[in-house]
Amino acid sequence: MEKYAGIDIAKRTHWMCVTDGEGRFLMEPRPYGNDADGLSRMVADLDLCGGDVAVGMESTGCYWRSCYKVLAEGGYPVSVINPVVTCAERKSGNLGRAKTDRVDCLVVADALRKQGIAC
Repeated sequence: MEKYAGIDIAKRTHWMCVTDGEGRFLMEPRPYGNDADGLSRMVADLDLCGGDVAVGMESTGCYWRSCYKVLAEGGYPVSVINPVVTCAERKSGNLGRAKTDRVDCLVVADALRKQGIAC
Protein backbone atom coordinates (compact mmCIF):
# COMPACT_ATOMS: atom_id res chain seq x y z
CA MET A 1 0.00 0.00 0.00
CA GLU A 2 1.30 3.43 -0.89
CA LYS A 3 1.55 5.88 2.01
CA TYR A 4 2.26 9.58 1.93
CA ALA A 5 3.16 11.84 4.84
CA GLY A 6 2.72 15.56 4.43
CA ILE A 7 4.46 17.89 6.85
CA ASP A 8 3.64 21.56 7.31
CA ILE A 9 6.87 23.12 8.56
CA ALA A 10 6.86 26.00 11.03
CA LYS A 11 9.20 27.71 13.45
CA ARG A 12 7.82 26.11 16.62
CA THR A 13 5.34 23.41 15.62
CA HIS A 14 5.22 21.14 12.58
CA TRP A 15 2.00 19.35 11.58
CA MET A 16 2.00 15.93 9.92
CA CYS A 17 -0.62 13.59 8.48
CA VAL A 18 -0.36 10.33 6.57
CA THR A 19 -2.63 9.34 3.68
CA ASP A 20 -3.02 6.29 1.48
CA GLY A 21 -2.83 6.14 -2.33
CA GLU A 22 -6.43 7.37 -2.57
CA GLY A 23 -5.82 10.38 -0.32
CA ARG A 24 -7.65 8.95 2.72
CA PHE A 25 -6.22 9.57 6.16
CA LEU A 26 -4.19 6.78 7.72
CA MET A 27 -3.17 9.25 10.42
CA GLU A 28 -5.09 12.46 11.12
CA PRO A 29 -3.07 15.72 11.32
CA ARG A 30 -1.02 15.97 14.51
CA PRO A 31 1.31 18.65 15.90
CA TYR A 32 4.99 18.03 16.67
CA GLY A 33 7.37 20.40 18.37
CA ASN A 34 10.32 21.58 16.32
CA ASP A 35 12.74 20.07 18.82
CA ALA A 36 14.40 16.71 19.50
CA ASP A 37 11.38 15.32 21.38
CA GLY A 38 8.87 16.41 18.75
CA LEU A 39 10.93 15.04 15.87
CA SER A 40 11.46 11.74 17.71
CA ARG A 41 7.68 11.44 18.16
CA MET A 42 7.24 12.16 14.45
CA VAL A 43 9.58 9.30 13.47
CA ALA A 44 7.88 7.00 16.00
CA ASP A 45 4.46 7.80 14.50
CA LEU A 46 5.76 7.11 10.99
CA ASP A 47 7.17 3.81 12.23
CA LEU A 48 3.70 2.93 13.58
CA CYS A 49 2.32 3.45 10.07
CA GLY A 50 4.33 0.44 9.00
CA GLY A 51 7.34 2.12 7.43
CA ASP A 52 7.57 2.58 3.66
CA VAL A 53 6.10 6.07 3.84
CA ALA A 54 7.09 8.73 1.31
CA VAL A 55 7.48 12.03 3.14
CA GLY A 56 7.04 15.52 1.71
CA MET A 57 7.57 18.98 3.16
CA GLU A 58 7.94 22.54 1.97
CA SER A 59 11.26 24.31 2.42
CA THR A 60 10.03 26.90 4.91
CA GLY A 61 12.90 29.17 5.91
CA CYS A 62 15.59 27.17 7.70
CA TYR A 63 13.07 25.30 9.87
CA TRP A 64 12.74 22.26 7.58
CA ARG A 65 16.40 21.24 7.80
CA SER A 66 16.41 19.53 11.20
CA CYS A 67 13.18 17.69 10.37
CA TYR A 68 14.62 16.56 7.02
CA LYS A 69 17.81 15.32 8.69
CA VAL A 70 16.02 13.31 11.39
CA LEU A 71 13.61 11.68 8.91
CA ALA A 72 16.37 10.86 6.39
CA GLU A 73 18.49 9.35 9.17
CA GLY A 74 15.40 7.33 10.17
CA GLY A 75 15.38 5.80 6.67
CA TYR A 76 12.46 7.74 5.23
CA PRO A 77 12.61 9.09 1.67
CA VAL A 78 12.00 12.83 2.01
CA SER A 79 11.03 15.17 -0.82
CA VAL A 80 11.24 18.92 -0.45
CA ILE A 81 8.35 20.37 -2.44
CA ASN A 82 8.30 23.82 -3.99
CA PRO A 83 5.73 26.03 -2.20
CA VAL A 84 4.41 27.10 -5.64
CA VAL A 85 3.30 23.49 -6.20
CA THR A 86 1.51 23.24 -2.87
CA CYS A 87 -0.12 26.65 -3.35
CA ALA A 88 -1.53 25.47 -6.69
CA GLU A 89 -2.66 22.22 -5.06
CA ARG A 90 -4.46 24.11 -2.31
CA LYS A 91 -6.30 26.29 -4.83
CA SER A 92 -7.26 23.41 -7.12
CA GLY A 93 -8.40 21.00 -4.41
CA ASN A 94 -11.62 20.74 -2.46
CA LEU A 95 -9.95 21.73 0.80
CA GLY A 96 -11.17 25.30 0.59
CA ARG A 97 -8.98 28.33 0.56
CA ALA A 98 -8.37 28.38 4.31
CA LYS A 99 -4.67 28.14 5.07
CA THR A 100 -4.27 26.29 8.34
CA ASP A 101 -1.57 23.95 9.60
CA ARG A 102 -4.01 21.02 9.70
CA VAL A 103 -5.01 21.60 6.07
CA ASP A 104 -1.52 22.40 4.82
CA CYS A 105 -0.04 19.04 5.84
CA LEU A 106 -2.78 17.33 3.81
CA VAL A 107 -2.07 19.62 0.85
CA VAL A 108 1.61 18.57 1.00
CA ALA A 109 0.65 14.87 1.18
CA ASP A 110 -1.70 15.29 -1.80
CA ALA A 111 0.96 17.11 -3.84
CA LEU A 112 3.40 14.28 -3.13
CA ARG A 113 0.83 11.63 -4.05
CA LYS A 114 -0.18 13.39 -7.28
CA GLN A 115 3.46 13.78 -8.33
CA GLY A 116 3.71 10.00 -8.11
CA ILE A 117 6.57 10.08 -5.63
CA ALA A 118 6.69 6.80 -3.76
CA CYS A 119 9.15 5.30 -1.33
